[in-house]
Amino acid sequence: MRLGLRGQILVALLLVTLGGIVSVGAIAMWRTRLTLAAERVERVGELSLLAVRAASLSLAAHASLALSNAVDRNAVDRNAVDRNAVDRNAVDRNAVDRGVLERIAGEVSRAVGADEVAFLGERGELLAPARATALPGDDAGRTAALAGMPPHAHSQDGDAILYARLQGGAGAPLVMRATFAVDRWIDRALEDTRHVVLLLGVLNGLVLVAAAAWLLRSVVVAPVLALERAAARVADGDLDARVATRGTGELGRLADAFDRMTSSLREGRESLIRTEKLAGVGRLAAGVAHEVGNPLAAILGYAEILLSDSADRPLAPAVRRESLERVRTETERIQRIISELLEYARPPAETPEPVDLRATLVAALALVRVQARFHGVEARLEFAPELPPVRATTGRLTQLLLNLLLNAADAMEGTGAIVVDGRRDGGRVILGVTDDGPGVPVEHRARIFDPFFTTKDPGRGTGLGLAVCAAIAESYGGTVRLVAREAGLRGARFELTLPVA
Repeated sequence: MRLGLRGQILVALLLVTLGGIVSVGAIAMWRTRLTLAAERVERVGELSLLAVRAASLSLAAHASLALSNAVDRNAVDRNAVDRNAVDRNAVDRNAVDRGVLERIAGEVSRAVGADEVAFLGERGELLAPARATALPGDDAGRTAALAGMPPHAHSQDGDAILYARLQGGAGAPLVMRATFAVDRWIDRALEDTRHVVLLLGVLNGLVLVAAAAWLLRSVVVAPVLALERAAARVADGDLDARVATRGTGELGRLADAFDRMTSSLREGRESLIRTEKLAGVGRLAAGVAHEVGNPLAAILGYAEILLSDSADRPLAPAVRRESLERVRTETERIQRIISELLEYARPPAETPEPVDLRATLVAALALVRVQARFHGVEARLEFAPELPPVRATTGRLTQLLLNLLLNAADAMEGTGAIVVDGRRDGGRVILGVTDDGPGVPVEHRARIFDPFFTTKDPGRGTGLGLAVCAAIAESYGGTVRLVAREAGLRGARFELTLPVA
């Protein structure tokens, strides 16, 4: 499927818009990633401090509670033993047991938003939570924390892992390991940015396409369509067509050039029509002079013979009668020529009506079959079923068909076959008359519809038959034309086209 001008321009604009959106989006996301990466360091530091503070507070609270319970269990006489006399060594180094560490890990994780909080012992054992697993950097991080390094973090697989030393029960040191999925925050922020960029891109693209469509319609498409309509009118023969909507720039100049072209074509056509009219009048005058001149010369000769009759040299009665009959014959020939010429030049005004083409053809065949030139001719009808009536008049349509049939019979010299076929083609009916005679020579095909053009022997035709046929068909809005035959086929084929009634 080929796109029109408007579609091609809109597709091009859409591709440019998408390219711009993708480029701007990629740049925006790259800048966002750089900004978030810079903020990650600051955020990890803040999270480290929060995690250490939260864990220390939780351990202190649980250690105090454990100490209080231990004092209660080890008091022999509450009234005899002073509260400060209790030996703090009564509290075991493991006073902060795994259950307490599990709860502290959960509290710290929720407080600072860590993915995981775990506690490691002095020897590297995982104390809590039970689901925690050892990580490759645990030994180095634990050693550094126990050696007194401040809380520190390193990156591993996109996560920030914090190691910090805490004080457990009875002075037992612990190492807290907190894992923060910082890159997930960045990815989540980038995903949100991507959605925003995509949404803004779609909205901007729609606005741009709508504005471009409106602009194209008013600036480009409307002038081009107006030019197309004007060109179609010129193609139909209307050389008065003008471009109704004119664009700016090149399109405006193109419309001006088109109008100048149609004006030049109209002037050229009018000049050609005048020339053709003069040439037609000349050919017509020459034909009339030739066709009428021969009978007049014969009449003049016979008149001289009749005038030579005198008492001294009387004409024989037979000679006198023959001369008068010849004068009458030639006069009738002149009358026939004049009648046909008037039929061609000034056809009678008749109102077309629906006419059954098949019935009219059958009647015409009945008229020609009684003539001597048709005795050796076989005529076949090959009509399509349910052929619609045509717009014509019965009398003049019969005359047209008679001319075509007699022309075919004359071309075959009275022997051969004529095939008459009829079919519908849209709003028209096409009737073909095909003979198997010698055909029309190539050099004569351009002139066969000219008045007084004939290839018959003198006295056998006036050369007005096909010209009259064309005039009758054109008066009904139809045509008569000679159809070129395929190579190897004999004869000639004439097609009569008439509008459906």
